[in-house]
Amino acid sequence: MKNHFRFSILAVLFSLAFILDCNAQEKKASFEISFSIDRNSTALKCADGCTWNNLFIKSKSFHLNQTGMATIENNKDEVNRSEFLIGVTRKGNKFILTGKKGTNWKTLTFEVSNKDSKVVVDEDGVKVSK
Repeated sequence: MKNHFRFSILAVLFSLAFILDCNAQEKKASFEISFSIDRNSTALKCADGCTWNNLFIKSKSFHLNQTGMATIENNKDEVNRSEFLIGVTRKGNKFILTGKKGTNWKTLTFEVSNKDSKVVVDEDGVKVSK
């Protein structure tokens, strides 16, 4: 009887730990954003998962979420409301993206080789498109 009771307690604890672990995993967002360069601006086009379609950003460093540019410094509400959050740094034709929330990647680095090329990024990574 004691062994049955111990087994029952262990089964309940294991089930509870499994449920808590599953709930602790962050849900990944679904999005698709293309990056290109238009003169001196970063040209962004969101095909999925955003409330915006096109953005042209002159800043060399910014954050993006589903509503566009995000201000996250001292703004926890913006971070909490974001389905995905990406830090973007541009150095010439080179882009460094940091997945802060809602991505399956931590860092992506790529170059946009010319004005007619673009790079498409989603929650899983990057692919080059011509």
